Amino acid sequence: MSYLAKRGSVYYFRRIVPDDLRAVLGKREIMLSLRTKDREHAKRLIPKEIIKSDALFASARKDSVSDQGKSKPPAAKSPAQLEQERLLWEADLERIELWDQVVGSTGGGNTGLETLCGCLVFERFPWPFVELPGNGTQLGLAV
Repeated sequence: MSYLAKRGSVYYFRRIVPDDLRAVLGKREIMLSLRTKDREHAKRLIPKEIIKSDALFASARKDSVSDQGKSKPPAAKSPAQLEQERLLWEADLERIELWDQVVGSTGGGNTGLETLCGCLVFERFPWPFVELPGNGTQLGLAV
């Protein structure tokens, strides 16, 4: 099979993309300028481009196989999980508001959120436990 094509006076490498990879690569063919007008020089460049395109096809096949297992949507959360996340979010908001009041009353230069983030990084902020209603479970928020 010839992979050589000519447009005007310049030679190109041309290779058809296999049917199973067209959707993955988003094209029907690979057309690449060899940047030469000399047919013999273009023929010498073809083997290198065949190797590159073979590697591209192999990589696309590998990626499409590995992506097949990853395309599942995340599992739906139960109402209890959603409620737990809501409670944690509200507790975090309350802590931030309290911290804003403390920082605002001390005249600190940072906003409460900036200070809170800094404290989280340096593990200085005392996070209390959040008690979930119903079963008395306590969740500690680790930093």
